[in-house]
Amino acid sequence: MSVTTYLRNESNNLLEYDNFGIEIEAQPLSEEWASYGLVFRRATETNVNSLYTLFITSDGRYGMYKRVAGTLSADVPVTRRASPFIRTGANKNLIGVIAQGNTFAIYINRVLVITVTDDTFAKGYIGLTALTGPNNERASVAFTRVTILTPDKARAEWGSGVPSAAAQPVGTPATVAPPPPIVLPPCPSPLPAGMLYCEDFATKESQWCTIGTDFMDFAWSPYKYTITVKVKDEEWFCFRRGEYDNFAIEVEAQSLSAAGGAYGVSFRRSAEGHYYNVLIDSRQGQYVMNKVIAKTADAKWSPSPLIKPGLNKNLIGVIAQGNTFTIYINRVPVTTVTDSAFAKGLVGIGGRGDSTGNHASAAFTRVTILTPERAKTEWGSGKSP
Repeated sequence: MSVTTYLRNESNNLLEYDNFGIEIEAQPLSEEWASYGLVFRRATETNVNSLYTLFITSDGRYGMYKRVAGTLSADVPVTRRASPFIRTGANKNLIGVIAQGNTFAIYINRVLVITVTDDTFAKGYIGLTALTGPNNERASVAFTRVTILTPDKARAEWGSGVPSAAAQPVGTPATVAPPPPIVLPPCPSPLPAGMLYCEDFATKESQWCTIGTDFMDFAWSPYKYTITVKVKDEEWFCFRRGEYDNFAIEVEAQSLSAAGGAYGVSFRRSAEGHYYNVLIDSRQGQYVMNKVIAKTADAKWSPSPLIKPGLNKNLIGVIAQGNTFTIYINRVPVTTVTDSAFAKGLVGIGGRGDSTGNHASAAFTRVTILTPERAKTEWGSGKSP
């Protein structure tokens, strides 16, 4: 269940704000899942539950929703997504928003994570909110500070820049150097034992798509194969000829889109068009493994600090053995899942368009298919940190 309380003055009157900055400090009081944050511009009419809600969750996600006359709007300002700047579990977090006109700048622990626009509500009440999870009946959250400022004062205190190379995820010491990049050698010829396929796009004579469609575009340049997904919130892939059942695939790729989107690998695509995929969103620091049936995916995104952010290259790997799939990010295993829906099929590379409708482009610089045994030897099979 959810509980919301609104700020009042000494005369017990509700306080109304239009343009302002608000920051709260809060923490869950147990390791049980909790969602908590603030509501603002809540309608002043009695019994009209129209408002914005900005929240974070104890498993490292945030979002901004709006309700119109009590109904959660399908037009979501910020869909729930991961952020490396959230302190997970029962740790304190600062949650802030600068609301100015129809523009909202959202801060987590004094880092600007996103700016969005929405003109549904112009002013209203401010409150604090907490929500239990689907598997627990109780969630206790302690709010230890609420500060309301002018937008100018908030920007001066919190900063107004986007996360830079110097910005560290909360809890990461600034003195810790990032891991060295993994440098892949050129594709060998002939292929060694256990390597079934290798493509580094050195020449244009590859077995991948060349003719664009209404949904995707393809472009080749030496050692780079670029795929652009042109459809909002949809996944599209180029599939290579040849079926695989038990195998491993690793792709090296990087986002070319400042706006967002995701990229990755698809495998075991059936003749009916069903498949699995693994995608990463380097802007949001999250990954997902989907089972896609009739273009409908069934999984949720998970945050990972192993994803190199922004326009950096990442390695995405999957070892598929029977109904067991081990997912690797930059040669570190992040999860193992089981599913028996698809036993064999095509492999592909591609991506997902972002939620704003902007084209999402990714450059693929290496695709390698191996036996599971060779992949475990090359990538390692230890537990993730």
